[in-house]
Amino acid sequence: MFGIEKLRTTPYKPSTNQVERFHRTLNGILGKTVAEHQKDWDTRLVFALSAYRATRHRATGYSPNFLVLGREAQAPPDIIYGRSEDREEYDQFTETLRDRMTQAYGSVREQLQQSAGYNKRYYDIGVRPSHYKAGQWVWCYNPRKFPGKQMKWTQQYEGPYLILKMMSTVVAKIQQSSRTKPKFVHVDELKKFEGEAPKVWPAAEIALAHEDHAGAEDSVEERSRSEVARSARTQGKSSLETRSLLTNE
Repeated sequence: MFGIEKLRTTPYKPSTNQVERFHRTLNGILGKTVAEHQKDWDTRLVFALSAYRATRHRATGYSPNFLVLGREAQAPPDIIYGRSEDREEYDQFTETLRDRMTQAYGSVREQLQQSAGYNKRYYDIGVRPSHYKAGQWVWCYNPRKFPGKQMKWTQQYEGPYLILKMMSTVVAKIQQSSRTKPKFVHVDELKKFEGEAPKVWPAAEIALAHEDHAGAEDSVEERSRSEVARSARTQGKSSLETRSLLTNE
């Protein structure tokens, strides 16, 4: 009905995962409402969530209640003093809800684009991009809490891991040894390994060789396509003719 598309992100990455970011917000709310002994957090949780869902967010311009339900939820004052609501037939209510949600989502997209631009400018001030490639050894950030040990004094990086493949510019497939399973992590969780590189196991050598071969083929194909496009522009061919030549290639 609403054309919702599910997206997948890497875990423990608040900047790309709304659930992780919400946990930070929820912890901030509970930290200001629970008692000093912190044992009453479960009784405060329902009120914290109710306040969060009814609050208009700066990034979207709407409350979570409105974006999920298509209307604002009733609060205790609304039940006590009453709130006028127009009664609609089922079909009319469905059409009205769909139009209302479509308009709201369009407005949210515009608000999020503006917010994303602001956040990007703020984030880029101190960012230092890291570039990794297959066959490189790295440390992987894995925060753990051990009983009786101060978390801030515990080593949070483990490894080293071998990068088997770069799935994209920000997601890497890594593996620690032949006895462990590969996993996918965000590049922000990686740190370059300095020192003598460990020995690569046979299966990893095969995977890296295949990756190098595929990368070489992609590079040759990209150069070929660039030469075809350059030749077409030199001959004064139209964009449609150039696209046809690239397709035939």
